[in-house]
Amino acid sequence: MHYISRLPKGRELIFDALTETESVTIFELADRFGVEDMLYAPKDTGFAASLLHYFGILTLGGMTPFGELILTIPNLVIRKLYAEQIQEMLLPEGRDGDLARRAAEALYQRGDLQPLCDFVEQKYFKATVSGSPS
Repeated sequence: MHYISRLPKGRELIFDALTETESVTIFELADRFGVEDMLYAPKDTGFAASLLHYFGILTLGGMTPFGELILTIPNLVIRKLYAEQIQEMLLPEGRDGDLARRAAEALYQRGDLQPLCDFVEQKYFKATVSGSPS
């Protein structure tokens, strides 16, 4: 998943899969990932989603009315991997670490995304009201 997060559309794909507000959809699954493919194939969303499917980190979840494959996270264990990857990509270390871990646990244990969203809003994208100190 770390490799995917470094691809051009990889971070967006990981967020889309986890939040499930935007379905991960592709027209065709790649069925091979040889050395040549890993080095030279276009690293677009289709490639990244196919690779996640190949490793069992996404699974088939149906088809759109337009014939696209819908890929979903197969279970809570894999959801935990997504939450940990997002934590690694975004969340700070140090004293906020416990709060971040609890928010991530709420997501992968209960499927509750709200504590993680609240943490990101309050700690990562901290905003101040005009005229007041932070």
